Amino acid sequence: MKKFIKIFALIIVVLTIFTGCASKSTPKPSFTSTPEPTTTLEPSSTPEPTNTPEPTATQTPEYCNLDDFWAAGDEIIRIFGEFNDQVQIFADSSDTLTGDYQGILVEVTRLQRELTDLDVPGCMDYLTQILDEAMSKLIKAVTYLIAGDLSTSAVYIVETTTQILLFTPELERLINCVPNCEP
Repeated sequence: MKKFIKIFALIIVVLTIFTGCASKSTPKPSFTSTPEPTTTLEPSSTPEPTNTPEPTATQTPEYCNLDDFWAAGDEIIRIFGEFNDQVQIFADSSDTLTGDYQGILVEVTRLQRELTDLDVPGCMDYLTQILDEAMSKLIKAVTYLIAGDLSTSAVYIVETTTQILLFTPELERLINCVPNCEP
């Protein structure tokens, strides 16, 4: 059974390193001008008796404002980096089954709270959902490991890894489409 845990720990370490390197290597594109907000047409309030109403332009908030995106993105990447550190600590300690699992639980719970409290633009909702789910899965993996249920813990380790693998491509997608990202 220890060999089984070591294999999953190795998978997490490799994927963590891969994911961490991919997210660090993505440079922020430089923007020389801020795009104009999108406009929506609304009918005028005084319709003409025989004609259809003429539309008037009104400002609508951007779905993914650049300033909000980069501010939230920096925080999400910081949280992801600290989460990655906890995944690494868990992977290293699960080899011997003698790790500070309570410390991991405390740190990941703190990071999850920070993520939940973070104000992000709408285009980043899915990214934060991916990271939140990864944290929830790691908390469950650690909890089951503490309880001695190694097979259930292994399932949650795989699910944590899956969520981590979704994070970097979604972040790259957002960087490439901001400010015109689709949900």
